[in-house]
Amino acid sequence: MSLVYQANKKFQNYLAFELEHTQKSYFFSVNPVIKLLITVGLIILINYIITEFYIWLALSFFFVLIVLLLNINISRFLKFILYLGVIYPALIAIPLLFMTSGVTIWQLTVGTLKIFISQEGFQLAVNYFLRIFATMSIIAFFIVSTPFTHIIYALRQLRIPALISSLLILTYRYFFFFFDNLVTLLRADATRYLHKLPFKARFHHLSNLFGHLLLQSIHQGASIHRAMLARGYQGEFPLLEFSTNPKRTVIYVFLTGIASLIAILTQFSVV
Repeated sequence: MSLVYQANKKFQNYLAFELEHTQKSYFFSVNPVIKLLITVGLIILINYIITEFYIWLALSFFFVLIVLLLNINISRFLKFILYLGVIYPALIAIPLLFMTSGVTIWQLTVGTLKIFISQEGFQLAVNYFLRIFATMSIIAFFIVSTPFTHIIYALRQLRIPALISSLLILTYRYFFFFFDNLVTLLRADATRYLHKLPFKARFHHLSNLFGHLLLQSIHQGASIHRAMLARGYQGEFPLLEFSTNPKRTVIYVFLTGIASLIAILTQFSVV
């Protein structure tokens, strides 16, 4: 349970200080529409145009270098990279090493069990890992300098339907609310049992617990919806006003544009 409590504390801290942390970024005042379009363009570039692994790696280190030079929320950026850019792709890439047939480059025999790594599997795993690492580096670079309200503003400026943006706002905000309810429920349940339940009874108890959490969430969701309607909600949330910095917007476009151009020229020179 301590893991759940620690996760909840981190989630709440992230929600409480998201705006404060992103404001420390040098690119906080860049036009969010431009940031979003550039981020989407770079993701498409990496996943559909660039095919050389060393270009993915170079782009990743380019964004890491910008973060280090401009001191853009280094700790948050590295946490995003660690969790989403290293651990997540590694969990997928490692099985590919042993599940892809081809020319064997390493083999281990344990009794009747043969474990091998093929050349094709190794290449596939490395390509997958570096592609996801580069993609997550770009996404992390975008997130550490852009609060969630700016992202919603950019979506609205791009004429994304209000229903989608409203669902994103509600999902983002009430994810933390739901997780807080989960922690409260687990704490209340822990006070009622001094000893651990038997293994089989524990699963039955957890199913009842999460069923109660689901019913409680539905009830609270209906109450929140009625409160929103009472306050004049008509399908779209108001956003706070903010200002952009044209100079930093130009710098942002220049840096990302140069990186994209070099990557494209390198790719076509190889081809």
